[in-house]
Amino acid sequence: MMGSHVYSVEIPLEAQSFTPVTGGSEIFDGTQLYVSSFSEEVFSASNPTDVVIIEDMTALMLDEKDEDNDSDDVYVFVANYSGYNTSSEETAETGSLVFEIPVEENQFGSGTVKGFYRKTGPWQRRQTDQEFLLDGITGTLSYQSLKKSRDVDFVLNGTHEGEAFRITGTAISSVLSTEFLSMSSWQADEDSDFKFSFVNATLRRDGNTYTGFFNRSDTEEPNNWESLFAIYRVTDTNDSDGDGVPDLSDLGSDQILGVLSTHSIQTGSSSYWSNDLNTTVMVDAKQFWLFGENIGWFYLPDQNDATAIRVYLPDERLGWLTTHAEMSPSYIRESDGVEVRFDLLDGEIAFYDSELDAWFTLNY
Repeated sequence: MMGSHVYSVEIPLEAQSFTPVTGGSEIFDGTQLYVSSFSEEVFSASNPTDVVIIEDMTALMLDEKDEDNDSDDVYVFVANYSGYNTSSEETAETGSLVFEIPVEENQFGSGTVKGFYRKTGPWQRRQTDQEFLLDGITGTLSYQSLKKSRDVDFVLNGTHEGEAFRITGTAISSVLSTEFLSMSSWQADEDSDFKFSFVNATLRRDGNTYTGFFNRSDTEEPNNWESLFAIYRVTDTNDSDGDGVPDLSDLGSDQILGVLSTHSIQTGSSSYWSNDLNTTVMVDAKQFWLFGENIGWFYLPDQNDATAIRVYLPDERLGWLTTHAEMSPSYIRESDGVEVRFDLLDGEIAFYDSELDAWFTLNY
């Protein structure tokens, strides 16, 4: 039986940092833009894209140098994006970007932002003499396949100031759906050359490759933000059941069949009661908004992936959430991989943010 087939798999991993670029309009005085992509088309002179479609953008405030000096604080906005050609109406590039905005210029707050950014041709790299610690890293990711939750071992190799270094660590990967994984926060092992810590990450699949963010949460030097972020990708060509989904996010057919029935109780034709959201969820072949008695408005896309249930809540602290039977009643917030769950507190729906270890009421 496919679900009982467990073995150790090692797949290649590569990472790169964000490159300072020009080529777009300036949002505010002092705004700096950094771009990272595994496709060289992003920096090609023939790249025709003129608009960048920004997905959920997460904001962080960083104290760059002096904790007592607010003048050097910056807001850093990190997001995935796709480059759009308004003439051909085609997407010609994909990547990730960082906006560095001085605190006094920031008008977005610290939530999440969506939208677009107009650019003037391809990104042009600006010269930099800084050697980023997470740039050019290669290594491996090892996992045990066909389990909803599995241990993942990282081995990262790189160079800094001409010296080779090695970082190892272990995280827990949860299969959110065939298209998404969450990777738990992890701490570098004691024998690693740098004792880095990394926060939760969400990896998105495109074919047999998965991409996500390295986001350091430690305070080891250097403390400039460019050494805190990088994008990474892993490539998995293993497909035990031949269904076109790599084993890294495939639960196997016998694992998948019971997910919806386990998570929800059928109450009628194409209708399910979602215990976690405390409202009726209609499963239909179209996308629409619904209003629940306790949860308020939410958006339900096509539920055509039998491994998971996805829902969108229009609260800047939530956005897209994913769950499956084994995770119930918890959800994973896709923007940063943080686990959240819901409950009624004093008659109001509230959610628990595991990263902040706090309860919040919804913004409606």
